[in-house]
Amino acid sequence: MRTKKPRDGRPPEPTLDKATAKRLKSAGVAVSAPLTGGRWLGVAMDELVVLDGEEFEQRHFWSRAESASWNGDTRQLTVRWVDGAEPLVLTTATDEVYDAVTAVRERITSSQVHVEILPTAGGDVRALIRRGPGGKLFSQLIARGPLTEREQRLADALERQARSAVGMTVE
Repeated sequence: MRTKKPRDGRPPEPTLDKATAKRLKSAGVAVSAPLTGGRWLGVAMDELVVLDGEEFEQRHFWSRAESASWNGDTRQLTVRWVDGAEPLVLTTATDEVYDAVTAVRERITSSQVHVEILPTAGGDVRALIRRGPGGKLFSQLIARGPLTEREQRLADALERQARSAVGMTVE
């Protein structure tokens, strides 16, 4: 990673070297942003990647992501997962990340084709139709916490309703 020295006295901003740019391009990355520790965030059509030197440290399909948020004060992009796993928190090396953060949010949103919501005592249950790698549609049923037997039947019906709404087979 190289740095570009600004003329106004600010700290230098990291720039892509040829080898890093080539690695990101090989993963189909359209937008990237420098992270702390010499790593790079890459936004590709089907996945989010984190490149650490010569290796892809992380690769996540967009259909695994539930949401993303940006905290400009801490320079942190937080990606939350549909399965409730520990969020991915990435700290950027610069404030110039608008394109990358916007691309992350757009890719997550574009992977969510249709959503149905069922309120329950334990919180909302969501049935999502997602676009996976290569554009293939599939359904996800997300519940935070346990469901009663009745709520489980309603959740299953919600998933069938969501699948039907987009012309998918109802199992």
